Amino acid sequence: MKHIASMTIFWGAFLSFGLQPMVGRTLLPYFGGAASVWVTCLCAFQALFLAGYWYAFLPSKAGRWRAAAHLLAVVAAGCVLAGFGLRKDAILGMLAEFAPFTGVLAGVAASVGMSVVVLSANSTVVQSWRGGGREVYRLYAVGNAGSFAGLLAYPLCVEPFVPLRWQWLGVAIGTWFYAALLAGMWAARRSVAGTELCSVVDTKSVDKRDRWWLWVAVPMATSALLTATTTHLTSDFSPLPLLWAVQLGLFLLSWVVGFSRICEKALPMLALAGAGALLAAGYATIPQEQPLQRFCWNLGAGFAVLFAVCGALHGWLFRVRPETGRLRTYYLCIAAGGAAGGILCGVCAPLAFDSIAEYPLSLVAAGALLASLFSRLGNGEMSWLKKTGWGVLGMALACLGMSRLSNEEDGRIIRFERGFHGVVSVQEKTIRNASGQEYLARAMYNGTTAHGFQVIEEGFEATPTMYYGLSGGGIAFRSHPAYRDGKPMRVGMVGMGVGTLAAYGRASDVYRFWEISPEVIKIATNENCFTFVSQSMAKVEIVEADGRLALERERQTGEGRYDILVIDAFTGDAVPTHLITREAFRLYIDMLKDDGILALHISNWHIDLWPTMKAAAKEFGLWKIGTYALEVPNEFSMETGWVFMARKPFTPTMPSCCREVDWNKVRDVPCIADEYGSLLFSIRFGVVPPFKGK
Repeated sequence: MKHIASMTIFWGAFLSFGLQPMVGRTLLPYFGGAASVWVTCLCAFQALFLAGYWYAFLPSKAGRWRAAAHLLAVVAAGCVLAGFGLRKDAILGMLAEFAPFTGVLAGVAASVGMSVVVLSANSTVVQSWRGGGREVYRLYAVGNAGSFAGLLAYPLCVEPFVPLRWQWLGVAIGTWFYAALLAGMWAARRSVAGTELCSVVDTKSVDKRDRWWLWVAVPMATSALLTATTTHLTSDFSPLPLLWAVQLGLFLLSWVVGFSRICEKALPMLALAGAGALLAAGYATIPQEQPLQRFCWNLGAGFAVLFAVCGALHGWLFRVRPETGRLRTYYLCIAAGGAAGGILCGVCAPLAFDSIAEYPLSLVAAGALLASLFSRLGNGEMSWLKKTGWGVLGMALACLGMSRLSNEEDGRIIRFERGFHGVVSVQEKTIRNASGQEYLARAMYNGTTAHGFQVIEEGFEATPTMYYGLSGGGIAFRSHPAYRDGKPMRVGMVGMGVGTLAAYGRASDVYRFWEISPEVIKIATNENCFTFVSQSMAKVEIVEADGRLALERERQTGEGRYDILVIDAFTGDAVPTHLITREAFRLYIDMLKDDGILALHISNWHIDLWPTMKAAAKEFGLWKIGTYALEVPNEFSMETGWVFMARKPFTPTMPSCCREVDWNKVRDVPCIADEYGSLLFSIRFGVVPPFKGK
């Protein structure tokens, strides 16, 4: 009975948490590839977990019939998974027409809603069937170990190699196997007397440390910390399922450690480590000059917080566990707290704050609980540890205060916008050229990544800047015969930024931007912020939509093709994978004129997209040239990498500061497809391509 219980709990948890990155991977292409898709998924899953624990909590006088109904529900959930896998494109195509937040929630509910509810009852059901006193709580650690294994298995072993349709079928088969394990568990339970699926017995705990409010407060704080940390980190990093899995995996590992015998003895030291992690997180929030250095600090500190802080708090939660008579109440409170924390940071915070203020607030809340834990530690030999812990927590709070003050004293932020697709800010700053001459400029940031700036000094307002000057995106325009001959052009651009490329527009041209973020559109078209769009000589059209979905609609309706297609959605280091798949490149080619140029901006400091570009050009037999500007040709440009593709070779017009990429030295990789493939093996920090002549 003991071994089958452990196997059942492990496998059920493996399935329920293996589902999460798979659902995120499935939904991302339909909602713009934004990292907020994952945060919304987290909120949806936490609400479904609460529903599952409530389902297990409901009383039943007919244990045998209730168990049979539960088994049938698990089998039916597997059927729903298989059916969704076969019809996912049609279902998600309809949901993509909804508002992003609503569409993601509906997508999660339609795909795995029933499965998550019945699987989240896993621990409660199996532990109640098994019995065995308070030691049964250790099976909770087994369940979290299964969850951890499921999370890591998906990005490492499943996503890169298995098509999505087969992934859904595989999970359906796994759910039916789980039903078989449950049936075996029910058959073996006859040796355990007095246990039912949903017993209403609620005896008073003999543990004087039992505090029901902690059963809610602790998971609320740790769940809020998970959601806020995810939002904080993914504002500058690709929404890869691996990053989600690592964060959620560390969070689950904190449950494993917290509900183990090790933590019962090591809880004071783990709490001290948690205080140190909070100090590191507080320091990381202080603005630093180098974005890479700041991100690495935030990444390391965020991971440490999710393991050490959450591990200590979960260990405290394990200490105040009740007797098994209140098992269902205990787990229901944990689920309610987790759902509340996720909703506060995932739903309420974006509505209440212009910035990601929920992250420092969640750190403060976790610090307050740690301080409360320190106050409850024993006296004597623990006095030094308590004093040290309080001192470290005080320093962490001081660092958070310094980060808030430094942001306020900066005084250069003139506008904030926050929406489903992230936080966008406009800063006004002074820049200097090589001779020390100063110019006033405005820049737009998404997180810490700049998406364009404009010099607002008289005479320079229409100068293309940053990645879009003559050493970058301007190469596509100056190299096209129609542009050189003064003929009308039709130009399409996926990703708007501040609309810098509109500066190349002429009176006879039509420029169409596809931008998924309404906040970006609002800022780029506001003349008090930027004037590239409003003062462009071309006719500028702006479509609020995901670029690929909008292009697919245009292909279906037979709209005109484009002289130049610019794909500029990779600069923010949150790479939308669905824009670089085999199917995406097929679409781009279909929408290009015979002499058209496809320009892809792939400047990125942690994802090496050069091999992916090489694979796509080879797949479709396109002529390609890669350029990288190593030097700064003027005070308004930056180092940048671009790839230009066409059906026929053309002579690029580029300044001497540009180096041509040697494709023979770029490694070969398979072309990513919509159904399978991952950027996991493309992670390279500080990416600089090989050049010809070297």
